[in-house]
Amino acid sequence: MKIGNIASQADLSIDTIRFYERQGLLSSPRRLFSGYRDYSEEVLDRLHFIKEAKGLGFSLREIKELLSLGVKSTRECGPVTRKAEAKLAEMESEIERLQRLRRTLRKMVKECDGRCAPSSKCIAHKNSRLH
Repeated sequence: MKIGNIASQADLSIDTIRFYERQGLLSSPRRLFSGYRDYSEEVLDRLHFIKEAKGLGFSLREIKELLSLGVKSTRECGPVTRKAEAKLAEMESEIERLQRLRRTLRKMVKECDGRCAPSSKCIAHKNSRLH
């Protein structure tokens, strides 16, 4: 299959597929005598896996690690579960940080009420850390 067909079926751009090749997420396809890339049907499965894993929040580096472990589906247990647990812990930590920031900002907005004169409570918030 030519790259245009693969891109269309995977709902990705040709540039994205070439980028994935350069990043080592896809093996280089066989080249036809004409110079065109000739992709196997299995590339579609790999591209679907990459898209699904990205949708779950995995970075390309993490996806590459999963692929190097032979993982072919985000539904596989073991490596995907461990990576998903680590990703979940990162996300929960970031959510907590953002919630603290939101509380601080809400308090600042409520206390400042659009006025930020030197004698107001805003100065205390301005000098405090937001995270």
